[in-house]
Amino acid sequence: MSTSITNFQNTIAHGQFANDGGTMLFFLPDIIANFSFPATPIFSKNIVKTNTSDFGVVVQQDGTYFVDFSFIAVNGNSTTYTLTLYVNNTAYYSKIGGGIRLTFFQPAISQQLEVSLSSLVLLKANDIITFKVIANTLPSNTLLAKDVKINLHNLQQLGIH
Repeated sequence: MSTSITNFQNTIAHGQFANDGGTMLFFLPDIIANFSFPATPIFSKNIVKTNTSDFGVVVQQDGTYFVDFSFIAVNGNSTTYTLTLYVNNTAYYSKIGGGIRLTFFQPAISQQLEVSLSSLVLLKANDIITFKVIANTLPSNTLLAKDVKINLHNLQQLGIH
């Protein structure tokens, strides 16, 4: 009688990261802004923050992740923006052909708008997740991003439970 050992990959990965936020600096010619403040881990397992000053995370396990990103937009001054998910510094496109993005309009200077984008994302180990904001025109006032948060959960929990 032969015995065999089966190895399972433990893909448990989840995390929550946050930052108080700050000023969004838009760069020409594309009028794109990074969230230029680091992610601070609240809790995480198999997900770490990036080694850059941008708000981003690195997953350490393959899988399909539920990603929820949110922030409060302030001082938009009647400008239309698009929040876009990036994986490895490239806009993420799903298998069905669409990018994962959310267009929002920030009405007046004094108003605050909560912006939230959630999606399922197929990721490989060491993929870097960031978000960027694209403006339709260069804003006349500085857009502020407050209370920036990201939650991630690997939905492919393989192994013995």
